[in-house]
Amino acid sequence: MRLMNDLNGLGFAFADVRLSEAQCEYVLTSLPPADQRGGLHRLLSHPTLLSLIRHKQLGKCLWALTGRELVAVAARIEICATSDGAAQWRQESVVAVRERMDVSGYGPWTSQLGVPHVEAPSSLLKQMLILRVICNSDMQEAATLQVVPGSHRAGKLSDAQVRQVVATTPAATLEVPRGSLLLLKPLLVHGGPASMSPPVRYHVLQITFAPPEAISPLQWSSAIHLHPAA
Repeated sequence: MRLMNDLNGLGFAFADVRLSEAQCEYVLTSLPPADQRGGLHRLLSHPTLLSLIRHKQLGKCLWALTGRELVAVAARIEICATSDGAAQWRQESVVAVRERMDVSGYGPWTSQLGVPHVEAPSSLLKQMLILRVICNSDMQEAATLQVVPGSHRAGKLSDAQVRQVVATTPAATLEVPRGSLLLLKPLLVHGGPASMSPPVRYHVLQITFAPPEAISPLQWSSAIHLHPAA
């Protein structure tokens, strides 16, 4: 299965399902507007997000990829903009939990909007999956995301190690049409959109999925079940 091979080998893949122009517009206009601090919102309980997360096709797609039950554990809207500056390369390694507990491998801890957040170990992050959807764009063509293919296989990296990976491994620029569902491994090293003149802004909906029991003995701050596979 090519989708599975791409996701495991490259760290990213495009899902077989896609949102229509009308669905993208509805998602964007019905969700709370992005704020000026990066557009972070606790959106999982919003009716629009619940409908998307519980859509039958999405549930089937993710089950086919992972072969196990997943829950949505985080969602946010990002405002992305192309620029001539250097990309901010990163991995996604922070998770939101119900309460703080001293568990080996987790830390350091922070709090965002009153919710405990913690750096998760590679053992958890390898089981998780990120879904990114371009909801709108000033461009007539695809938006972009820069990634380092296969970098997720190196595990969780320090900032210095991320810089080393970017300096020594060829990056790729993904073209992501509006409505396409891009799946990413959280440990994939990725950066901002490719530079473009004049700069272009667009909104990205990002939803993070994980097995419900993978974080035990901690508990997810929120956990929304997908449509059953059967």
